[in-house]
Amino acid sequence: MKASKISALLYACTLGLSALNAYDASVAKKLLESKTKRTLEIVSFSPLDSSNLFLLVIQDKLNGYKTLFISDEKQQNLVVASAFFSSDDTVSKRVSQELKAISTHNFNTQNSAKLNALFASIPKDYAITITGATPKKFYIVSDPMCSHCQEELAHIEEKLQTHTIVMIPVGLLGQDSLYKAADIARQIRSTKTPKEQIQILRKIYARTYAPTTANDEIYSKVIRVTNSIRDSKLIEGVPFIYEALD
Repeated sequence: MKASKISALLYACTLGLSALNAYDASVAKKLLESKTKRTLEIVSFSPLDSSNLFLLVIQDKLNGYKTLFISDEKQQNLVVASAFFSSDDTVSKRVSQELKAISTHNFNTQNSAKLNALFASIPKDYAITITGATPKKFYIVSDPMCSHCQEELAHIEEKLQTHTIVMIPVGLLGQDSLYKAADIARQIRSTKTPKEQIQILRKIYARTYAPTTANDEIYSKVIRVTNSIRDSKLIEGVPFIYEALD
C-alpha cells in the first residue's frame, strides 16, 4: 500500500477507541494497525496545553512516514490533523510546529535518495563537519544573512548532543551572503575543534560582521555550491535541516 493510501484510510473516518490511560496510546496503535493493516510505531503522545485534547504522532515502520492525530480527553475519538485552529495562540503554535516538523520529515523521507546524492556532491573541503556525540548526521544548509539561520546557530550545541553536524553555508540571500559564506570557508580551515568552528560561524553570522569582498577561487566555489543547492529544487528555504537516513 502506498504512503498516500494510509493517510486516506486514516482520514476517512473518526475512529472509536476504548478507554485509554491518560498517556498510553497502545490501544490507539492497535486500532490503527487493525484498520490500516500497517505496522506502526508511537513517536509521541502528550496532552495539548490548555485544552482537553491530546497529540499523537504515529510512524509507519515500513516507509517511515509520520502522521499527526488529535484525540479527545477520553481517547474515544481520533482524527488526522492536517490543519488546526484555536483561540489559544500557544496551542495553535504547538500544533503548527508539530505539523511543520512532520511535513519536513515526510519530505526528507520521500526525497532521501536525492538529498543524499546532493549532499554527497558537495566538495568535502567545503562542507563543515562539526563532530558531535554520535556519528548520526544532521545536514544543515544555512545562509549567514538569514535571521532564522542565525537563530538555529544559537542552539547548535543542542543538536551536537545527539548528532554530528555537516554545515553547508550558501549565499541565497544576496551578495553579502556570498561574501560571508566565502569568509567562513577561508577561516574555518584554521580551526581544530568543534568549539573553534562554532566560534568562527557565530562571528561571521553576526549582523555586525563586515565580510571580505574578494572575488577569488573560494568565492567562486561558494557560487557553485549555492547554484547546485538552488538548481536541485529540493531546498526552497533556509535553514534546511536533513537527518541522514540509513
